Amino acid sequence: MLTSRIDTEPQRLDYLDSVRGIAAMMVVIYHFIGWNWPDYTKFHVASMVFNGADAVSFFFVLSGFVLSYKYFQSDKEVKMGNYIFKRILRLYPAFIFTIIVNYLYWNRALLLEGNCIPVLKDMFLNNDQKLWEELAMVRLAHKFYIPGWTLGVEMVLSLAVPVLVYLSRKNIKMIWWVIPMSIFIENHFSSFALHFVLGIMLAYYYPQIKE
Repeated sequence: MLTSRIDTEPQRLDYLDSVRGIAAMMVVIYHFIGWNWPDYTKFHVASMVFNGADAVSFFFVLSGFVLSYKYFQSDKEVKMGNYIFKRILRLYPAFIFTIIVNYLYWNRALLLEGNCIPVLKDMFLNNDQKLWEELAMVRLAHKFYIPGWTLGVEMVLSLAVPVLVYLSRKNIKMIWWVIPMSIFIENHFSSFALHFVLGIMLAYYYPQIKE
């Protein structure tokens, strides 16, 4: 068990921002070259370099690492309420804004005609277009913002980080058991939990890796 923790604020790993940027560009290029699905040969060859799926997996590993790193490099306790509030404030407002903008764009024909009543009725009463499911990130609704599924995974799994950090500090072997569980339990979040756990373990062993 690692014991060399200090009370000072851990050093920021600036190079992770560059790596995150490279991964983001990989996702963009992957989708750009993948729009023409019939041309499988070029797409598969290009995916050997610009693999968006691998880049997304890397993002989740990086999230697990970054969110837990500062807690492993010091004896600072995780304040659950403060942590959850900051995560929601960081992720959710931009998500809501994007969904609303895309919802209005989706219904632009009615709005440009000045026919706002059906749009408002659907938004606040009928919910025929499942806007509120998407805003609440439930039922895997991703009509207005398709990449939003990653944010749902990020939100759910990042809220589990404090628990995983606590267990890691008690006994890192507890976290090792999460890996087979995430592989054999089949649901929308379990496969991505593996990536988060790998990031947390990298943060835990970072001092040894660095040496």
